[in-house]
Amino acid sequence: MIRIQTIAIDIGRYGVKYYTEHNNKIYKGMFKSIIGEGRALDFSNYSDPIYISNGLEKYFVGTLAELESYQSVRNTSDSKTSLTVQVLLNAVLSKVAMTNNINIMLGVPYSSYTKTVLMDIVKTYQNKKITIKDEILNTNKTITIDKIDIAREADGVLFDVTKGELNENKDEAFITVGMKTTEISYYSKGQYVDRLSRTIHYGNQDILKTVQNKLKDMNITQDLNYIDSSNDYDDMKRDAYKLASEVLTQKIEEIIPNGFVETNVYIAGGTILNIELDDRFIRIEEPQLSVVRGLYNMSKFIF
Repeated sequence: MIRIQTIAIDIGRYGVKYYTEHNNKIYKGMFKSIIGEGRALDFSNYSDPIYISNGLEKYFVGTLAELESYQSVRNTSDSKTSLTVQVLLNAVLSKVAMTNNINIMLGVPYSSYTKTVLMDIVKTYQNKKITIKDEILNTNKTITIDKIDIAREADGVLFDVTKGELNENKDEAFITVGMKTTEISYYSKGQYVDRLSRTIHYGNQDILKTVQNKLKDMNITQDLNYIDSSNDYDDMKRDAYKLASEVLTQKIEEIIPNGFVETNVYIAGGTILNIELDDRFIRIEEPQLSVVRGLYNMSKFIF
């Protein structure tokens, strides 16, 4: 009998998150959604460096690409089949694929949860055999992707919270706040409501841009990703996140009926680590990985 491991992956604009289980052990984590050309270095000076190849091209991935690639590329599009995304996905497999055959559960935004997107993803990945070399450890993995499926990112939060057991007595909203968007899935007494589910084009990027604009007024030019990861502008970011708490709450209030009185509102995503929200919101623990934990739970019903 062929052993098949399932890996849940969420490839966002800022970070790649993953979750899987194998032999009663949990493997989870995240790294930045950046790739770039690789080369020989003393990797002992870096924390968890990722350097992989497919037999032809060699790539740095994550923080290593950000620091050391002469030409780095960030994941900035919605496509889940671009070269950048394929390298990022291979980096996840290099780290946590433990069997020769795997299934993948992939998170997508509400707007990308379509048959057209699914077919493009299936055509690109399903039944494909991939050979990945870890250039640091000098090891190879040959992996066949048996099946791949997609789910709305906000439904990942749903399955993280409920394990798939919907509340038939209460309305529930499941929200994840990302780099560029906020994703919402709404369920009324266990029934999905598309009318109240959507992508809100507001996320961490918008918050960081307020800091970036203030710096421009001071004749200082900084990249959004530098502002995000640096401690140099903590006071300015604190003020921006305080205001963002009000903005995000108002945008969600415009969608959810009756001011949350009749709805349990669960919220996840790394951005909420910096945002103060009132007690109407139910914050998810380890919010950065909520989507992939849920996608993994969901996969048990699919594969």
